[in-house]
Amino acid sequence: TLRNRFIKTATFEGMTPSGRVTDRLIEHHASMARHQVALTTVAYAAVHADGRTFADQLLLDSHNADGLARLAAAVHAEGGKVSAQLGHCGGFSRNTDVTGGQPMGPSAAWNLYGLLLGVPRVRAMNAADLAAIPAQFAQAARLVRDAGFDAVEIHCGHGYLLSQFLSPAINRRRDAWGGSLANRLRLPLAVVDAVRTEVGPSFPILAKLNTRDAVVGGLEMTDTVPIAQALVAAGVDCVVPSGGLVNQSPWYLMRG
Repeated sequence: TLRNRFIKTATFEGMTPSGRVTDRLIEHHASMARHQVALTTVAYAAVHADGRTFADQLLLDSHNADGLARLAAAVHAEGGKVSAQLGHCGGFSRNTDVTGGQPMGPSAAWNLYGLLLGVPRVRAMNAADLAAIPAQFAQAARLVRDAGFDAVEIHCGHGYLLSQFLSPAINRRRDAWGGSLANRLRLPLAVVDAVRTEVGPSFPILAKLNTRDAVVGGLEMTDTVPIAQALVAAGVDCVVPSGGLVNQSPWYLMRG
């Protein structure tokens, strides 16, 4: 239950050098609650080191447990509640420390975002990669819940990993993880199921979801409605609508 209808959605704060919680990040979100925002969302928290688009994104690991707990306590002291957006960048990365030297995504592709930094290619995920992702999201959700957060948000939009699987413009797989909408939904639904199992039946789970990708061959509203319905059926409590792909349709995403 929130004290009003104001929610600060997840927008990257730029306050986590080397992926660490800082006093500045804590004060930023405490100030949201101080000014009557009911739920403030800590943005782009990577569920694994390879899930960072770049090194200064928040990393959900044990080294940040104390900082996350201090952040949650500071928001609660101001009468607000706090959520963390769980994300994995997939192939949209300029992280030169990524395992194996190549970011991974649903399909092999050029990585224009990292082209000039030595990570020009995206490798197609194999069975072991796919099996690891739900557990990474679940472990991150547990860390956040144990730190005292009130909710988690699973990032299924903006061209990050789960969005890459949902989008027919990016997911060109010909196996059980690509093609039909049911196949493209497999990884996001597996993530929701793993997170729900980890955090229990009553802990709130939100999902950021594109209404449109705004690229040729991408998601349209006719796709989004059944995706949202499937996410809710799998255990999501609230869908946060958005749109656009950061690397392909940024002006659609940021036109406001």
